Amino acid sequence: MPRPVPVSVPVLLPGLALVLVPTPYSCLGSHSCSCPYPYSAASTSGYSRRQTPWPGRRATVVVMKPLSRPARRATLFVHVAVSVGWLGLTLGLLVLGLAGALTRSPTTATAAYRAMKIFGDWLIIPISLLSLVSGVILSLGTAWGIARYRWVYTKFWLTLIATGASVFALRTTIDEAASAVAAGPDAGAAAPSLVAAPSVALTLYVFMTAISVLKPWGPTARGRRAREAARTTRTARTARTARTARTARTALKARTPRTPLTPRTAASAPARTTGARPGT
Repeated sequence: MPRPVPVSVPVLLPGLALVLVPTPYSCLGSHSCSCPYPYSAASTSGYSRRQTPWPGRRATVVVMKPLSRPARRATLFVHVAVSVGWLGLTLGLLVLGLAGALTRSPTTATAAYRAMKIFGDWLIIPISLLSLVSGVILSLGTAWGIARYRWVYTKFWLTLIATGASVFALRTTIDEAASAVAAGPDAGAAAPSLVAAPSVALTLYVFMTAISVLKPWGPTARGRRAREAARTTRTARTARTARTARTARTALKARTPRTPLTPRTAASAPARTTGARPGT
């Protein structure tokens, strides 16, 4: 069977790059691997690190070129702005939920839940999805990656969970409360949920903001392997460059013609060596 060759296939989704990884994790980054197709020690300076094939399968490797400086700054600005907006939206939903649950005025409760429905219908889906997509693009397009550092990996999964909960659970609860207050003065069983859900979400977003600023916990095992492979590649490249330079200097010396010795220079050569004058 011919040796499988990694194929780079771009996958176009709304801002997401999906990675198919058939390589067993025991072979990742191991230069002493005994399998017939060891992990390639390719450079990570130009592309995001992905797996290469293993026996019996043909691999599909999806890579993403690093973002340019203007694109990285624009994506970072969008991600920060949308994340802060998501935090503010959750705080506003919490205030409206408290107002609807604690007030004794049916008019205030109806207005609060209707306002929550407007925010839920117009803002929850675009803000949550844009925050998730911009974060993934920023991770894949920079050296951080998604699974190389623990804080990025944790934030990715928390954002994914928060997006799913906001889109599929929180909006449904807001719709139930708005329908209940439209039929009567009480929101029913949805009122406590509209206080608890924004409270948990707000705590989660504050935690994600904190780890984004502090960047704790260091790299993952996969990130350490990738960093060691990149260091090995840099060392090999430096040694290869040094060998090339030495070879070039040696070839230059070999091509440089030597000046033939004349009788005068031959007689003065020992004098230059010993420091004595000629004829002494």
